[in-house]
Amino acid sequence: LVLTGQNGVGSTDVGLSSPHSPNGIEIRGVSSTGRIAGTASTPTLGPPNTSAFVSGPNGAGRTDILPAGSALLVDGQSFTVGSSRVYGMNSHGQVIGNVEFFGTGAGGSRGFVTGPNGKGVSLLPASVNDSNGQAKSVNLSPSLINDSGQIHGAYFSRSPGRPDEFGSFITDAGGTGLRLFGSFGPPLTTTLAMSATGRLLQYSASGWSISGPDGGGAAVFSSINPAGVIADFRGINSAGQVVGRIGRNAVVSGPDATGFTDLNTLVQLPAGQHLLHAFSINDSGQIFASALSDRDRLYLLTPVPEPGTYAMLLAGMALLTLHARRPRSKRVAAAGAAA
Repeated sequence: LVLTGQNGVGSTDVGLSSPHSPNGIEIRGVSSTGRIAGTASTPTLGPPNTSAFVSGPNGAGRTDILPAGSALLVDGQSFTVGSSRVYGMNSHGQVIGNVEFFGTGAGGSRGFVTGPNGKGVSLLPASVNDSNGQAKSVNLSPSLINDSGQIHGAYFSRSPGRPDEFGSFITDAGGTGLRLFGSFGPPLTTTLAMSATGRLLQYSASGWSISGPDGGGAAVFSSINPAGVIADFRGINSAGQVVGRIGRNAVVSGPDATGFTDLNTLVQLPAGQHLLHAFSINDSGQIFASALSDRDRLYLLTPVPEPGTYAMLLAGMALLTLHARRPRSKRVAAAGAAA
C-alpha cells in the first residue's frame, strides 16, 4: 500500500500487506496526519474473518479496532466481538464501521464511531423516539462521516405492531442527535458522498440528486443517462459542486450542481492523456481525478483563479499503474509526485 504526502506529492510504501491480511486489505480513509483506516480479511474455514484497524501517523503500524474475541459491553450486557469492518474515516481520524458480536444464546450487530485518531469506541444508538415520542428500535449502518463529525448511513427498524421500515439517517455535528428520513428520496436511493456541511450526493431510479445542508431536502439535477450518455457522479462539496463523469469526460459542476464543465478543457495534460473520471472535490475546489492513457494515472487538480476563466493546476501526478488484476471500475490506488 502506498501513501502520498500533502497534495499528492511523494509516495511511501507503508507495508500494509501480509502477514496482516493474507486475504486482502480494504482501505476506507486517510486522516490529515496520514492515519489509515480499513478492514483486514483473514482466511478461515468458513467466511473470511474481518477486523477493523487504524494505523499510526503516516501509515506506521496498525491497531485493531474491536478485535475478534475481545469483550464488548452492549446496553449493559457483556458480549464477545466476532468481527468488525470500517466504512469511513474523516480528516480528524474518526472512524465509522460495524461490529458483530455474540453471547450466550444471543448476538447482533451495531454501528460504531471512534474518537479522533481512532481512539475510543462508541456504539451508535439502537433506539430513537418517533414523532409521537414513542421509542422504536433501529439498526444503524453508517457509511459516511464528514469533518464536522456528522454521520450518514442507512437504517432498518422492526418493532411490534409496526411495519418494517427502511431509510437513511444523519446525525448532528459531533455525531450527536439522530434524524431519520424514512425512505429518504425515491426508493432504492444510494448515497455516494457527503460534504463537510452534510450535503448528500445521491443516486436512484429517478436520477442523480443533491440535498441541502444536514441532509435536508433533495433535488434531482441529472437523469441517469443525460443526453443518452453514461453519467456517474462521485463527489460533492459544501457549495454543491459535483464531480464525476459524463460520457468519456471527467466533469465538475457549478454551485448547486448547475452546469457541467469538461475538466479536460481546464488543464493541459501530457500528450495522449485524457481525464476520464473525477472522484472527489473538497471545499477548496481541489479535485481528485483519473486519466486514461497508455497507463492509468491519478491527478490532483487545484483551482487557480485567472481573469475571466477557471483554470486548474496539476498539483500532483500519479506514477503508479493501477493494478490490472482488478476490474477497472473497482481499482484503487494512490500515489503522487511533484508537479
